[in-house]
Amino acid sequence: MTKFKFPSAYTILFVLIALVAALSWIVPAGKYDMVMNEALGKEVPVAGTYKLVDANPQGIVDVLLAPIDGLYNHDTYEAGAIDVSLFILIIGGFLGIVTKTGAIDAGIERVTDRLRGREEWMIPILMALFAAGGTIYGMAEESLPFYTLLVPVMMAARFDPVVAAATVLLGAGIGTLGSTINPFATVIAANAAGISFTDGIWLRVAMLVAGWLICVAYVMRYAKMVRSDPSKSLVADKWEENRAHFLGNKSDQMLEFTTTRKIVLGIFVAAFAVMIYGVAVLGWWMAQISGVFLAAAIIVGVISRMSEEELNTTAQMDSCCVAPPYQGNGLEGKLLLMAEDTLRGSRYRHLLATVHPDNAASLYTGLHRGYTIAANHVICYGDKVRDILYKELESRNTNMNTTIRAMTPADKDSVMEMMRVFYNSPAVLSNGSDEIFARDIEGCISDNPYVEGYMFEQDGAVQGYGMAAKSFSTEYGRQCIWLEDIYIKAEYRGLGIGSQFIDYITKKYPDALLRLEVEEENARAVHVYKKSGFEFFEYKEMKKE
Repeated sequence: MTKFKFPSAYTILFVLIALVAALSWIVPAGKYDMVMNEALGKEVPVAGTYKLVDANPQGIVDVLLAPIDGLYNHDTYEAGAIDVSLFILIIGGFLGIVTKTGAIDAGIERVTDRLRGREEWMIPILMALFAAGGTIYGMAEESLPFYTLLVPVMMAARFDPVVAAATVLLGAGIGTLGSTINPFATVIAANAAGISFTDGIWLRVAMLVAGWLICVAYVMRYAKMVRSDPSKSLVADKWEENRAHFLGNKSDQMLEFTTTRKIVLGIFVAAFAVMIYGVAVLGWWMAQISGVFLAAAIIVGVISRMSEEELNTTAQMDSCCVAPPYQGNGLEGKLLLMAEDTLRGSRYRHLLATVHPDNAASLYTGLHRGYTIAANHVICYGDKVRDILYKELESRNTNMNTTIRAMTPADKDSVMEMMRVFYNSPAVLSNGSDEIFARDIEGCISDNPYVEGYMFEQDGAVQGYGMAAKSFSTEYGRQCIWLEDIYIKAEYRGLGIGSQFIDYITKKYPDALLRLEVEEENARAVHVYKKSGFEFFEYKEMKKE
């Protein structure tokens, strides 16, 4: 039976769009009479004037165009949420440059060191800051970059990613719920009602404080519970994976808190202070605050003496074309792989590509290779419409000191977790089960002469695992070693660990025939195996259970 896999956020959103479109055929349509409100500068509905109108049911085309219309109206080209998308891209770049200076890491290390043993007190402080953003200007999408910043902080404090997410989400959420001077909620509503926005402000303050205290108490209680017993974490099954991903590159040595880094942190704080002031007092919105963070990014780059190359780490794939007679053979995926491998040896860490919205095959190839859709239906090359694909390239460091050792009983839990991830991925046709995984692991750590288990690790951090089974090939008249599993954690892929394992087995069994199974669509794995000397058989295998 196929194991259920929870759909992605994109799938859920698309299903909701389709559901709303279906309801447009059922729910009666209606509208209010509108009148111009001089205080707001726009039309507002008149109470008691609601009436039914002709329905406007939405079809398949409307469903497909809905994500595009969310960014801009495809008929009038009137902007929608494209300003928000641009803001997120710009603030993400700003945070990337600040992070590259090491200022955030150095500052976090100092705070964590001073709060050692009392790390949970970071929670009320940070939640108060996010609540301030919520109550002053309705902080929402502006909080998105902070999730990635806070997760390593909370992990280093022996909490889990849920604590980081709750700190940001509940902090900003309770602040917005208790909006005291939020111009986009309270002030607009007060003007529409013809009253002063200060009316009832103390009730909103009381709601803000009470809500903040409740949220702080809840999150701190959960954080203390996780720190004392990590198994009680809501994401306990991802504990080792999360630590490796977010803290795997952290050394025990503290970064030097230089004057430059102190200035960068000051600019970091000042940028958000200017944003809050601009939104709350000057009436700024996405365009202006995007400009603030763009300016701040440039200033940080200059102060940190970053070169132009360091500031620009994004490459654009101009074109990728396969001649018609050779299409359908996976060549496009192989070309993408070659381009990525080339870029990994350079300064570039981000890759953009364009694809025609109707080119389903190329779009599938890109998404299968790990790209995401950064923007839909963008005007490129004069008047050509294209979708923009984006991928962050993992860095390649072939000098990593990866150790390959025999699997031991102490590795059971770690291997079990990796097998669950591996067998639930597109790289494997079978989903397996915990019962089967446990038998496999037991075979590897016992004296079973037919199977061997290996661990890949660096400085105690587990990078992946491998399993090898022994048999005999009558076709070649010699011992056969089946490489049953080769799994590398996502954060360690592209480092040559798989090739290192194949070389290890080759040297251990120099006279044996090596065999393995691979999905042809798994271009990266096929590329690695072919580089190691593997080739496809001309026949298909069969099985009987």
